[in-house]
Formats: sequence, C-alpha cells, structure tokens
Amino acid sequence: MNFRLSIIYLLIAIVTTATNDPETINLVADVASTSIENQNQHNTDEQQNIINSEKNQRDPALRKKFEEQLCDNLSIKDKDGNITKKVSFENDENDGIEKRAINRKQINYLIDVLHNKKNKTKNYHNYNNAYEVRKVGDNLEIFGKNKKKNANGGKIIALEDMWDRCWEIHRNVGFTGRAGMEAESKKFYDNMTRPVIETFLKFSQEYQVKLSRPANHGLCTTPIRTDRFMGRWQIDLIDFRTCPDGEYKWICNVQDHFTKFCWLKPLKSKCAEEVAQVLYELMGTYGAPCILQSDNGKEFRNN
Repeated sequence: MNFRLSIIYLLIAIVTTATNDPETINLVADVASTSIENQNQHNTDEQQNIINSEKNQRDPALRKKFEEQLCDNLSIKDKDGNITKKVSFENDENDGIEKRAINRKQINYLIDVLHNKKNKTKNYHNYNNAYEVRKVGDNLEIFGKNKKKNANGGKIIALEDMWDRCWEIHRNVGFTGRAGMEAESKKFYDNMTRPVIETFLKFSQEYQVKLSRPANHGLCTTPIRTDRFMGRWQIDLIDFRTCPDGEYKWICNVQDHFTKFCWLKPLKSKCAEEVAQVLYELMGTYGAPCILQSDNGKEFRNN
C-alpha cells in the first residue's frame, strides 16, 4: 500500500470517529473509493506497459531493425555521407577498439589481453589505461576506467546486448525519454551513449505513445506537489446564477490537494464576508492548512 492510500484510510478513520453524520461519512467513503479506483487503474496501466515492453523486447524483427539502425548510426561517415568506418557485430579488428561500438568478439579479446596477458598488441597500453577486467560472479567482465579519483567506471556493453540493456533502463525510468535514460544508464554502464538511446527510443512503442500526446501550449505544466493531508487547500467559487437554488447563487469549493477531499458550501453572494465565514467554519472543524491557494479574486482579497 502506498503512502497516499494510507492517508486516505487514516482520513476515513478520523472522520468516522469525529462525527456521527451519515452524509459526511458517506461522502468521505465515496472520495476514498474514487481515489483507490484511480490508483488501481494507474497500477494496471503500468503493469500493461511492462507486459507490452517485455513482448517487444522478445520480438526478433524489432530487435533486428534496431541493431541495423544502431550500426548505421554508429558508423563513421564523411561529409558526403559515405561510410569510412563501418560498425558491425562481425568486426574482429583489434586495433583502435572504441567502447561506443564494441562487439562481443572485441570484449573477449580485451579480456584475453588485459586479464590473461595474451596476444598483446601495440595498443595494449591504451587499452590498459581505458579498461579493466573485473570478476562478476563466475564471469569476467570489462569495465571502463573512470579518471575521477575514487570513482568506479561502468560496465562495457557489447553491441549484441545493447537491445536488452536499453529495455531494462527504459523500464527502470518508467518509459520516459532520453534524459531519464541517460541519467539512469550512467549508474551502471559506460558506453550507453546518447546516439544509442536516441536510436532505441524510435523502437519503443510506450515512449512513442507519450511523445504523440498533444502539447499543452500556453498552459502551466509544472506540477504542484503536496506530500500530506492538510498541506494545501485550494479554494474557488462556482457560479450558479443561471440556475440558482432560491437565494443561493454560488458554491464555495474547497479541496485538499493531497487527498482530493472536497467541501462544498452554498453562498448567497461572492462577497469576502461569506467566503471568510466558510473558511472559519472549516478551519474550526478540521484545522488550518499549511497553504491556502486561490486565484486571487476579489472575494479572496477584499478587506
């Protein structure tokens, strides 16, 4: 159970204990039920994304397209677009190995050279300064050497394993874009570069769906975060002058931002005195919030 649901259950217990009014208890129960349903739906969507991603990861056709595109993007080209140094899984050249485009054969060669001291070449000292061999479980793995003092380099991934490692990182960051994957990959790997991530994201359906959502131009997209009940109340008035209920023409809506619990109070007018009376009653019953947020209308600013 997450923290938000724990607060909702606590709110139900507090209100049930503090009041015997059946309408208030039913209202709290309805709000809690809606919040729980929304949370369950969110969890279901996340589980479905994980299932779909695992299915795509096992798709051999999708994997082949990614590997072909990756090799093409990592190949060195001249200004006319002609390939001068081709990257491939079958490349067995041992001179001038680059960690950004290293394959499994070249990793095995580096292990032989650095750990077993075999087949030394003229580039041995360069490789010894750039890589190190570590034992992980029963296997020997290649890691990059970090030039920063007391810092460990990340693992070097072969091109053949890049597809699976990209999916792992992509799931870890909730199927977000390049920035999230770059930050997460640096914790584990030394050669999951930006071109690799950008190539991978073209084949992620989960990311492409997020990318295709319409942009909210002109709207505030920075979320307001609240971490507890009574941390922030939001207040506004609803205009019912076109369909009044007798002398009541306005509804004062006060909502707790964290739990989404609402209080609705009818008003005869939108004057500051009536709004203040509503807040006086609510704060006298439930206490004052840390922050009271409004749109700074006259009914909230008048003396």
